Amino acid sequence: MKKAAIILSSFLAFTLLSGCAFRSPDYECIRVTPPAHMIMGSPSLHHAKKELSHHSYKQALRDYTLLALSGSAEAQYQLGYMYMYGQGTKKNRSLSRGYFQMAATQGYKKAAQALQLVDRP
Repeated sequence: MKKAAIILSSFLAFTLLSGCAFRSPDYECIRVTPPAHMIMGSPSLHHAKKELSHHSYKQALRDYTLLALSGSAEAQYQLGYMYMYGQGTKKNRSLSRGYFQMAATQGYKKAAQALQLVDRP
């Protein structure tokens, strides 16, 4: 049993290190490579901005959310706008206000200005 576990773990380690995720029926290696911005484990602000500029709103929303949860005031500010205008999600003024408030609390000046927009009728 121990020998089988060692063989399996060795195989998995080799597979992961070689970049070959699995083999197709004709034994061709199928490589699975994560996007460059995800190799370190989380998206970058640069990548999130790029997604937003290319109108990939759902991906930008996902990236900004991960960044905002890790404490990025700029990402929190951007999420405020995305929720305010419904980019990649439904409009939600209370979430918008919440993200602007989080960023403003960290001293992000644009967020403090944006709070005034959300509070307008």
